[in-house]
Amino acid sequence: MKLSHLQAASAAAALCMVVACATPPPPPPPASLSFDGAAGCTQNIEAHTAQTVTIKKRQRAGTLSIIAGPETACQVVNETKLPYVLYKLPGSVEISTIQAGGVFEAKRLFASEVVTLDAELAPVRTFGPEAFLQRGGTWSVFFPSRANERYVLIRANPDLIGKAYLFTEQPANPAETQIGTAADAGPKTEYSYGGYVFARVFLEEPAAVGPKEQ
Repeated sequence: MKLSHLQAASAAAALCMVVACATPPPPPPPASLSFDGAAGCTQNIEAHTAQTVTIKKRQRAGTLSIIAGPETACQVVNETKLPYVLYKLPGSVEISTIQAGGVFEAKRLFASEVVTLDAELAPVRTFGPEAFLQRGGTWSVFFPSRANERYVLIRANPDLIGKAYLFTEQPANPAETQIGTAADAGPKTEYSYGGYVFARVFLEEPAAVGPKEQ
């Protein structure tokens, strides 16, 4: 039996839907192994770049995730330009613990270093690779908050670029055995100058006020 032009077109459209003729999604971004920086790179961390982590009223935690890289601020450290994201911690609430770091993506993981800062942007504590662990889909640090810590800085660690996070089972020392090279065999994700980072804040008690009051 011959099909009419309309029937043929309808059959072709139906077949296209079955075999997914739609444009495929773009491939996941690769790891960025170099960073040229923007014209606005500064020697100091700039307060105006901060993004506030807010918590909804009657909630006990809040999270803010951002893509770090060419579109975010950058700092010049030892003549090297490093992208960073600055998080301002919420006020008017009592913070118990903080989690911060990078998010695992298909082909990259932001090479995070976490620094807590006081109200004047002076460093309080610095967390290097030895303090990070895989926690769910993140590579992060988790620590009790101190009263003088008002900001969390996530900055690229150039010492990790060219290396990869190795997914191994129950390593004896995660800080040492899970950092290898991009050439190592097995599941791995390369450290990158670009990628998703996040800061998560946990409260002692549910927030009594909303984001506008924090």
